[in-house]
Amino acid sequence: MSGPRRLPGDAGDIVWRTLGDAEFVTRATPVVEAWLAAGRSEPRLLVALDDELQQRLLLARARSRRAGVPNGSAGLRALAQLILMALEHACAQGVATMSTRALRLAGVCALFSLLAGEPVATATWQLAHGVYARAEAGGNVAAVNELGLADAALYVRMLLLSTLSGNGMSARQIDKCFDWMEEWSRGIVPERAFDAQRHYFGVDLGGGAGLVPVRGGPGGAATRYIGHAQLAERIASARSEYFRQISVSTLGEYDTNPLFEYHDALHQLSRYWEYVAARMAGRDTGRQRVDGVLVPALAGYDACIAAARTGSIESRWALSDLSPTGAGFRVDRSAPPIEKGALALFADPESGAWVLATAVRVVPTGEARDVGVKRLADHWRVVTLLPEGDAAGPASSPAAPIAAFFVFGDESRGLADSLVIKSGSFDPDGGYLLKPGAETFRVRLARVIQSAGDWERVGFDVIKRLKA
Repeated sequence: MSGPRRLPGDAGDIVWRTLGDAEFVTRATPVVEAWLAAGRSEPRLLVALDDELQQRLLLARARSRRAGVPNGSAGLRALAQLILMALEHACAQGVATMSTRALRLAGVCALFSLLAGEPVATATWQLAHGVYARAEAGGNVAAVNELGLADAALYVRMLLLSTLSGNGMSARQIDKCFDWMEEWSRGIVPERAFDAQRHYFGVDLGGGAGLVPVRGGPGGAATRYIGHAQLAERIASARSEYFRQISVSTLGEYDTNPLFEYHDALHQLSRYWEYVAARMAGRDTGRQRVDGVLVPALAGYDACIAAARTGSIESRWALSDLSPTGAGFRVDRSAPPIEKGALALFADPESGAWVLATAVRVVPTGEARDVGVKRLADHWRVVTLLPEGDAAGPASSPAAPIAAFFVFGDESRGLADSLVIKSGSFDPDGGYLLKPGAETFRVRLARVIQSAGDWERVGFDVIKRLKA
């Protein structure tokens, strides 16, 4: 008779918390792979690995947030996917709280995908939907369990990540939104019965995607719906609180003060959910269908700078719809390539003013491309950031001038002046001379507020106003 089965590396004897990340991944991976191959796991060790992984992922997020740049953590991400599958198998075996652990980890896996600039994997969505459907069938998903968590709230938080895709938020903003979503999701349970007055979003538990707008009435039996009213109220409340804190100047452990970025993220989310609320209330959202109107438009950072300097846009895009937040176009496929996230310029057909925007949707459709752009700024001008050494002569500084868009702020909404620069140009260590109008200022680039594709919107600190 054989003795008790030993796991790879005697896993039950390992003190996991004493290992570095690389060794943790190296030693835990074969353990979980063995479980998956056997179709069974050891619940106590699985719980220990999940708890340890959660702590390490939290630390990776904290390091990334402090630095303001995405953290690699590729090894931890790969292990997370394996542990997620093991948790899902444990759910199917009816092990207590495993659905909660699986939904919590699925949300973190989805978050790390967005932080890396990747879409959430279809397999991750499918696994989360399956775990939630099983939990829903087995009991009260709104109840807070011994982990202090509720399955419904964790699932809704993951679903809300769908609303962040393609909006140009920085990694720090997305990460912070995920924390907020934990609070915003409490008490919200996906509903089976469709109410046209309350439900803008739905999710197919049998599908491989997150939330999608409900179009043409209710879906099938596997569709669940999310009420928007509580979310809109909670987001508006959070925005008011950060508006109050925006004057806090203490940086603490952060390389740059993140409050500006967080307030900007809340501003974007607040506008989005206000739009949702207006649509659900049947109010005019300002979106107009437009057919057959060709307007000057182009995409690409360098092309936008060149056009702004010359005052001429040669290309024409066919406008299909227009709203206060953006526009939709049909662009011939023979036109230059358009990348999702690219900076764009287009002429407002009513005022003729040029709008600074970003491409958030690029979909090939036959002989054309369906391009959706989101407005970044209506009031801006092109400026040149001169490295401070240039004031003493070109030979004194090796840095090149930066061509940028100066975006005028809006004090009524708590939005400060900012700069849109080309991706990769951000340098918080150098000083620059900036002349947005009649006066010249010595400034320092302080923080990345928003980024996508080939551009970054950055905040700056005025060091000194120079005499004329």
